[in-house]
Amino acid sequence: MDASVLNTDNVPARIKVSIITRLVGVLVYTIPAIGAALGSLLLINMFRLLRANEVAGISALMKGMNEASLPVIISLYLAAFFGIALIIVLVIRMIVKTKTASPPFWFFVVGGLLSLVPAAVFWKSQLLVLDAISPGSSIGSGHMSWLRQSSLNGSFVA
Repeated sequence: MDASVLNTDNVPARIKVSIITRLVGVLVYTIPAIGAALGSLLLINMFRLLRANEVAGISALMKGMNEASLPVIISLYLAAFFGIALIIVLVIRMIVKTKTASPPFWFFVVGGLLSLVPAAVFWKSQLLVLDAISPGSSIGSGHMSWLRQSSLNGSFVA
């Protein structure tokens, strides 16, 4: 149905849109963002508890990171499940003749890519924490091993 076509009263025809397809798409896009936000809050709380308890070891840190990553993992699997359901709905809408307009393709692509940004930022922060506590890491030592080697030679190069 074309919106430029006039009906019998010389009024442009109203186009019906598919609300359910858009709602399922938005649901798929918000689930990873909510999971990443919850995981980030748990990660922040873990750092607060580690600051309060200065004698906590690496095992406590790893348990806290495992607990913080659980909502992100669950939300990504749940979003993947709803994403598959959305793909099935879109394929059915392609095959079956409908009287409602489907959302454009860019709605799904741009929204899907943007919905993964919070989860990607969470994973990057978690990888930085793991890199910081790893032995031999340049982040964890603060480049101190390079200074230590140069101090043994008697030269400090900044």
